[in-house]
Formats: sequence, C-alpha cells, structure tokens
Amino acid sequence: VVLLPEEASTPLLLSQVEEVADRNARAESIRREISISKAVIHAEEELRQDAQEPPTAKVSDDWLLRWRECAAGVTSDELQSLWGKVLAGEVKNPGRYSLRTLEFLRNLSQDEAKAIEKVSPFIVNDVIFRGDKALLESEGVTFSLLLALQDLGIVSGVEALGIEMTWPSLVQDRFLQSLVSYGRILVVTHADSARTLKIQIYQLTALGRQILRLGMFHANDPYLRALGAAIKAQGFNVEIGDCVPAGENQVTVFNLQPI
Repeated sequence: VVLLPEEASTPLLLSQVEEVADRNARAESIRREISISKAVIHAEEELRQDAQEPPTAKVSDDWLLRWRECAAGVTSDELQSLWGKVLAGEVKNPGRYSLRTLEFLRNLSQDEAKAIEKVSPFIVNDVIFRGDKALLESEGVTFSLLLALQDLGIVSGVEALGIEMTWPSLVQDRFLQSLVSYGRILVVTHADSARTLKIQIYQLTALGRQILRLGMFHANDPYLRALGAAIKAQGFNVEIGDCVPAGENQVTVFNLQPI
C-alpha cells in the first residue's frame, strides 16, 4: 500500500497539534501562577505597611479559591496590584469583600472603572451630598453618570432624586458629628445634644462601599466646603481640617479651621 502525501502527513500534523496544545497549556498555567504570585507580593507590601494587630479569624477557603481564579486572569501590574489590595483587605478583616464584589471586579470594564473614579472625590461618610448640583456637574458627576452607577449597583436613590440622611450626635453632652472624606474632615458641633443633622444625599450601596475602599482617592475641597456651608446654614458650627486613622472607627484631627 502506497500512502498519498496527505495521508502520510496526517499523523505528523496531529502529533504537532498535540505538542503545541500541551506547550500552550503549560505556558498558560505558568502565566496564571505568576499573576497570582505577583498579586500576593502586592498584598504582602500592603500588609507590611499596616501596623494593626492581625485578626484571629481566617479567610475562608471558598473565598481564597475564588480570589485565585480572579487574580490568575489578569496580566497588567495595575490589576495585579488591585487584586493584591483585595487580598490584603480580606486578610485584615475577613468578610470585608464579598464573593459578589470579587465577581464585580472581575468583570469591571475600563469605562465603568473611570465612572467610579470620577465620583470618588465626592464620597463623604459613604454618601454623596447632592445639595450643590452645579458643582457636581462641573466635575463631571452628572445625573446620567449617577444613573449609570446606580445600574452598576454602586449608588442608590438616584431615580428618587436622592434621599435624606439623618445623623444624631456621637456624644451625649452636646451635638458632635464628623464627616470624613479621604483624609479631610468636617467637624459639626452644637450646644444642643438633641439636634440632628439632615442632608440630602445619594447613598453608596454595600457593593459601592467595598469597591471604593480599594482606591487611593482625594477629597474635593470645594465640594466639602459647600457641604460645610449647607450644614452651617442649619445653625451648626462647622470646622474643616485634616485627619488620619487612629484605630477602629476613630481618627486623629488637626489643622481645623472654621467655615
């Protein structure tokens, strides 16, 4: 029997395809492990800068498995750093980032990330003060952008044109409340401890709060001062200054100036 050229070459071609497929599978497996390793390195650097005591609770195995799948699927250093921050945050506080948040980040587009970044300087105590619409729109935080973020599940209350948030006093002998935005703070006081602070806001969702913890953002000072002026118009004393974390739900305040 004489084999035709096509028939003679078939076994060789199949062998080559199998060899290439095997080589590609090994290369992809190595790439995924490298991506995971780089994300872990970013997490270690993040944890090294944190002076707080490590928690006694452990990260769940299911969470770690899902995290590995997500971290393995990226190649850029920026995204590897992001997944490193996610891991570090979960190690410091198990349960901080839900499985839903991992899936959200995994599927987040560049345009969606930019939309979240655009609204980030206007987050104060996990809400967006909506009283100065002109200022928000001048910074690109338009009604359509807020609607898009609501569709993403980042904010709520947009279609209802916002909701009213009420804050009671933090202490009993007078009114005291603080509004924090990325290292800047409004300190609100009044002699009457029974007073309550009411502000028209858009609310960050649980997903939105988790996502915005991951960024390194800066407060918008004109926006904070506009918020302070609106609070002052309610009869409160308002000061603006700087702050740094000082433990669980505590900050150290300095450079206070009256508004």
